[in-house]
Amino acid sequence: EMKASSTIEESSSAAKISEMWYQKPTAGRLTKLVHISKRACDQLGTLVRSIYSSIDEQTATVKQDKSAFTIADGLVQELLSELFEGKVKTIVGEEDSAQVRLDRRPMTVGSLCVPEQHERIIERSRRGMQELGRELEDGGYQDLTVFIDPIDGTREFSTKKGEQCSICIGFSDGGG
Repeated sequence: EMKASSTIEESSSAAKISEMWYQKPTAGRLTKLVHISKRACDQLGTLVRSIYSSIDEQTATVKQDKSAFTIADGLVQELLSELFEGKVKTIVGEEDSAQVRLDRRPMTVGSLCVPEQHERIIERSRRGMQELGRELEDGGYQDLTVFIDPIDGTREFSTKKGEQCSICIGFSDGGG
């Protein structure tokens, strides 16, 4: 009985040591990163819903590869890239790096002009990403690659035939 109890304690201690050595620092660091990413997606969701309500041929196009592209794709990828820039090793976006111009009017995403009605929410979203970015400073994320799919479900989004879309963010370290 005593031995079984001792074995449980030893196993428990070994598990605690293993957890402290490997899982806790990684889990804490990644937990913070995931929570901040979720908050970023929540903030950007407001912008995405606003664009969805007014999507038309002026705010959506078909790329050379026949895939759909909207100002939401370019804006979300740009704003998330600004959030992670300088804080991670690499940022990989699903969209080609469309020229996104937010510092002059009219705001543009590639060849598409952003309707004025979205400018305030874009500016609010951009400030929100900057605030969240400050929470990531000195977080020790320089070993990570961030993958961004700004609007998963763009074709349905661009034609208003989908009831939902997702903003997808993934992370990878050197181990995959």
